[in-house]
Amino acid sequence: MVGDFLIFAVIIVFVSLLVFFVEFRGSDKPVEWPQANIGVGQIESFSVTGKPDKKGYYTVIMQMAVEAQDGSHFKSVLTRQLPEHKHSLLQQGILVPVMYRPDRPEKVKIARGRHEKRAQDFLNQVKIRDGILDREMLEADLRGRPTYSQVKYIKDTGRKVRGLNEYELGLSLFPAHGEPYSVTKTMVLMNYEAAAVTPGTILPTRYLPNQPNALVVSLRPKNEKADAK
Repeated sequence: MVGDFLIFAVIIVFVSLLVFFVEFRGSDKPVEWPQANIGVGQIESFSVTGKPDKKGYYTVIMQMAVEAQDGSHFKSVLTRQLPEHKHSLLQQGILVPVMYRPDRPEKVKIARGRHEKRAQDFLNQVKIRDGILDREMLEADLRGRPTYSQVKYIKDTGRKVRGLNEYELGLSLFPAHGEPYSVTKTMVLMNYEAAAVTPGTILPTRYLPNQPNALVVSLRPKNEKADAK
């Protein structure tokens, strides 16, 4: 039986930090850049241009700072079509796995096809290096048991990680077997995530029973679906 105790560790947000990866992937058309390199792109700024198309999608142009897997750094542009209700989810600092052509790095796309796993693995490496994730949390995301937790409190720590705000959350975790226990976590959240977390909020959670400090929670907006193209 797990007693009522406090565990201090770093937490990741499963699914929600990949919102833009999922939303921007687009259709299952063949990958246009079979020989592309991969990297991590971070949104520095963005703008919505023109009028919506017949389906209500707007063109969104994102200025990106890219860290390539080969160690190079450069500026680039990511262009996507998004419906208006997705615009509020855009924010400076968001990290996404990207691919680019070596001879034309001024344009990137969300990595997919044969490049998708490599780019996602590299994104995870960057997040671990920068303190956004740790390996225990990745293990919980991959192998954790599903349950739920309840938010007791949230407060801004005043610290920023790659331009995103860090928060401290007090959680009550309800394991599949055993007594609930209290967990205090620091989390790097996007603005819409922090706004959605209030005392009493119930969060889908995955945890490792033999490592109670290894858990991840989902802060994905309700009724989210892949609307980008």
